[in-house]
Amino acid sequence: MSVVTLESNLGITENTNAGIDAATGDYCCFLDHDDYIDADLLFEYVKAINERPEIDFLYCDEDLVIEGKKAGTLNHQNPFFKPDYSPELMLCKNGIIHLMTIRKSIIEEMPRPGAEFDGSQDYNMALWCSEKAREVCHIPRVMYHWRISENSTATNPDSKPYSLYSCRRAQAAHYERRGIEGSIASSGIYLLHNPWLRDLEGMVSVVVDVRPWLGEPGDGRKLAFDSLDQFVESFVQNNSYENVELLLVGAEVDCARFGERIEAVECAADAGLYERLNAGAAKASGDYVLFLDAGCFFDTPEPLEQLVGLCSLDGVGVSAPKTLYRSGRNKTYGVAVTSERIMPLYRGYEDDFPGYQCNLRALQNVSACSVRGLTVSRDLFEAIGGFDERFDSEVGAADFCHRVLEWGLRVAQTCTVKLRTSDACPEHYFASAENASDFSESDIALFDEKWPGVREAGDPYYNVNLDQASEYCQVKRG
Repeated sequence: MSVVTLESNLGITENTNAGIDAATGDYCCFLDHDDYIDADLLFEYVKAINERPEIDFLYCDEDLVIEGKKAGTLNHQNPFFKPDYSPELMLCKNGIIHLMTIRKSIIEEMPRPGAEFDGSQDYNMALWCSEKAREVCHIPRVMYHWRISENSTATNPDSKPYSLYSCRRAQAAHYERRGIEGSIASSGIYLLHNPWLRDLEGMVSVVVDVRPWLGEPGDGRKLAFDSLDQFVESFVQNNSYENVELLLVGAEVDCARFGERIEAVECAADAGLYERLNAGAAKASGDYVLFLDAGCFFDTPEPLEQLVGLCSLDGVGVSAPKTLYRSGRNKTYGVAVTSERIMPLYRGYEDDFPGYQCNLRALQNVSACSVRGLTVSRDLFEAIGGFDERFDSEVGAADFCHRVLEWGLRVAQTCTVKLRTSDACPEHYFASAENASDFSESDIALFDEKWPGVREAGDPYYNVNLDQASEYCQVKRG
């Protein structure tokens, strides 16, 4: 152990730089002076590196601690069970935090940061180094303990007001390195910002499943629109992107009255959900395909720009919006594929509720998404064979997304686009066992048959320490 003595306090970034200069190890760990780590944390890190030498970056789960009433004791609270490395979540906030450990040779390649990053120096380093790392390793165990104090941002964001500026500076630099065209939009949450994407290129084919959503008057359904005309009018009014075509699957009408680039697509009378969507995609001529039904509408501006902009990011295969019930409550913001269930996340929460670790206000990497709003490049859709028509529920979208993951690509969910559906929110909307009938047991059985061992291996974006049957990131009991 060595002490690095400085002539004065240079600020947290330059002080950190001095420590890095003095370091002689292969990896650098960044520990706050007043926090605590488990005795075997470094052992677990080295064990992982020995097993997978390509690991360049490591982090673990953590919690907050406060001094107990009895001298020398600590009270633990607020465990932070993190997902595995999530590049799109990192666009919005520092989802890694502690104990950030990076191969020193990568740090040495990094342009030397200055005081302009004070307060977000760790976020800036995490963004730059994770871009260069061959593998980022997450160990899902609470081994870092962040001490609560008046001067800690763990409980007092006002202790470092300059972090607001340095955080956005780190994000802007990251956007530039990744070639992300867009601006940084506030989420209303401290140090959490979302990208607002622009400069969309290419044509978008919007495949709309019409048949189940335009029933006869008096058939008992409460639909968002009284006619197909109203749906088309709503889409046109809410869409600001011009290079788009609308493919209405199952619409037995003359679409000439709707104008150019709107056409009907025929399908068999007994065609299932994914057969209809495949039929629409087969007629698509766009660079990207976005799947909707005639019972929903976008509730936010520039939806196509955001979805296709996200889908076009390097490494992203599928993007999807937050879907809402007609009441405005959350229907689906990501789908978890766990050993216990294939399930929608955050179902029933109010739209503006931040959720676990404020994740409902940030972009997310997930294992799957809803089929409503699912956006994919046409080339990728065709390359992986489209939807498997044996499925008939949302599990079919999970199957499609798993094939995207198998191709080494990611699924990204964005809260900057909201898609309001015609579905009524269940009366007991937090009753997990009752509120997900759109994820049928027969389809889950088919998924297991098609992908043996996948669910048992766990969902990389749904921490193993969380209840694997809960849609709400509840901590596992026992």
